[in-house]
Formats: sequence, C-alpha cells, structure tokens
Amino acid sequence: MSDDAGPDGFRLEISDAEYALEDLVRLTAYSIDNEPKSPFRMNLRPTFGMHSLPLPARGLFGEKSVRVRVRWCRVVVREAGLRIESDSRYRWELQDGEFAASGATVSGRSKASKWGLGGKAKAAIGVASGGKGGLDLGAQAGHNREDKSNSVQKESVKPRVAVVEHSGGGWRIGDIERGDPLRGGYLEGSYFDKPMEPYPATCIVKLDYGRDKGSLTLTVDVQDGLAVQLPDRDDDAHKEDRNEVIEKMRAKLGAIRVEKALVRRLPAARLTVKLAKVRAND
Repeated sequence: MSDDAGPDGFRLEISDAEYALEDLVRLTAYSIDNEPKSPFRMNLRPTFGMHSLPLPARGLFGEKSVRVRVRWCRVVVREAGLRIESDSRYRWELQDGEFAASGATVSGRSKASKWGLGGKAKAAIGVASGGKGGLDLGAQAGHNREDKSNSVQKESVKPRVAVVEHSGGGWRIGDIERGDPLRGGYLEGSYFDKPMEPYPATCIVKLDYGRDKGSLTLTVDVQDGLAVQLPDRDDDAHKEDRNEVIEKMRAKLGAIRVEKALVRRLPAARLTVKLAKVRAND
C-alpha cells in the first residue's frame, strides 16, 4: 500500500489490489503529482495475461487444464466523497491505418441469425454511426427463405475501434466484438499507458465540495468478457468448465464485500483509493 502525506494538508492512500486469479489481471494506481492534493492526477495500470487453471475432468479421474483469458472488461468505479472528473477520463481509439477489416453485405437467414437479428436481414459491416466503431447492423424484414444469390458486395472498411472507452463512470477495455484487435482479439499487457491527447493522466480525482475525506473503489469486472478455452484450442471450453472457473474466481475474492449493485459482476481485481485533509501536526 502506498501512503503519502503532504506537508500541509492531504494524505493519499492507495491499497494493494486483491486478485481472483494471478496473472489474469493485475491492477495498480498512483498519483503523478509531487505531493497529495485535491484535485490530483492519477494513473491506472491494468495489466492482462493468461492463467492456466486445473479443473476436475468430468467422467474421468484426474484433472484437465483450461486457459483463462479476457476479451474485454469494465473498470467499475464506486465513488464515496472522492470522484473522478468525467471529462478527464482517458480514452484510446484506434486511428485509420492501425486496424482494417473486410466488410461484406449479405442476405439470408443464416447470416442474420449469427448476429441475433432473427428472420431475414441485411447486415452491413462498417463504421457505426457517430464513429464509435463496431458493427453497424441494419435489419430489413423479408421472406423466410434464404437468398441463394451469389451477388455479395465486398468493400474495404476501416472501423474506428475504441480499445479504451468510457463506460458509466469508469471505462471499458477492449471492444465488445473484437477485444483488442492489435493483440489477437484478447487483452494482453498493460493499458492506459499509451500517450493520448488531451489526457495528461488516466483521470483527475478530487474531493467532493465540502468533504474532508473520500474514497474510490476500482473493480475490474470480467463477467461478460471472460474466455475459457481448452489447451491448444481457440474456441471456448464447455459451458460447465466456464461456470466452474467463475465459481473458483468468486470463491477467491469471497472475503471482499461486494456492494449490492455489483453482486452479478465478476471482479478479477479490486483496489481502493483514499484521500483526506490533515492538519500539519497530524
């Protein structure tokens, strides 16, 4: 735990993070200012890897191993008298030339069903409205039969993909459809460390007006972006294997009190930031 006291008025404490699986997600936070104050500039450094986890082999004696990785996650922020200035939050969007994908316009029930559109649909893969990146899917009602025509129009598109995006009061790391396209579709290595204008730090943190102390709790939620795979295979493992991994992760962090709003989440890492005013002689 880091514990810094300024000579004249503030004490900053940042706890060590607690983890559900070692090597899957690590999380650190630190101030880049010379002394504690309000507001202050804070950097977050979430780091991702792969974790091998032994599980009982169903119907057999012994164990099998699965690979646990993260495609995308959310950094959830709970504020209590200490808050992040919303317009100061870091964001990283891939620029033209950093990532390109091939797009096609297709018709047919089978393609529509893949994206959960139902019936017959026409889906265009391209830049979503507002430049947010991802898949732009437009559904058109039609007949139930598949279109057997081979007239498929292809075009080269450069979707704008936000690898780090604002989500609620925190962030989403990784694109929901593509993960991190620069790193094979999974989160790997550290994030929030690529310099981006106009952000001098990950965020700016300050005490609420009239408050002498406050705290932030930062939780890395991997519930929806967790990938559980068998060794040497890229497809997902059996649903029962995934559920067992989730239960093991929940048990590992069972000592952490999860507020009611986060009961349905799967925290992989969690830390707390505290800032308080102090007298010079304290």
